[in-house]
Amino acid sequence: MQENSQTRLVASQRKDWPLSFRHPKAWELRPTPMKEGVKYFARGPLGPAKTLFPFVVVRAWPVKGQSLAQLVREWIQQRSAFRTFRLLARTETSLAGMEAIQLDAAHEMPATMDTIRPEMVTVQERVIFALRDGKAYQLTYRAIQGDFQEHLPVFQDLAASLSLEEQR
Repeated sequence: MQENSQTRLVASQRKDWPLSFRHPKAWELRPTPMKEGVKYFARGPLGPAKTLFPFVVVRAWPVKGQSLAQLVREWIQQRSAFRTFRLLARTETSLAGMEAIQLDAAHEMPATMDTIRPEMVTVQERVIFALRDGKAYQLTYRAIQGDFQEHLPVFQDLAASLSLEEQR
């Protein structure tokens, strides 16, 4: 895949939150300051549907007393507030050597906000949750359903490259 051909390594600068991952240079990356934890937002190119940009979010934050199942249940409950939310699949997987749960979901949203009756589009998401030593890890990929498969390898490569070791 061309957008995957040139990647760069992103490593957290916070010693208390060591993590790193690879992402395509063509995708715009922005770290998001957080009081506790780390968060990165990577925006991809405008897809063939020309409505919304695909994106990936890498997030880690502290949790106290929550299980992996509870994190997943909370995410589903929050999304279920949207009447068009559909959980498509729930799969056990692994992420950086941790047990993980992957969710595939979809919901409808306006393609643009600048019209009175905007066209609705289906947005598809893949989210992976993992938990280790009181830290939760969440990788999210979201794209218009028609563009989802095109950019999915970017997310899969990023997830496969995730490391929780300090980079030197």
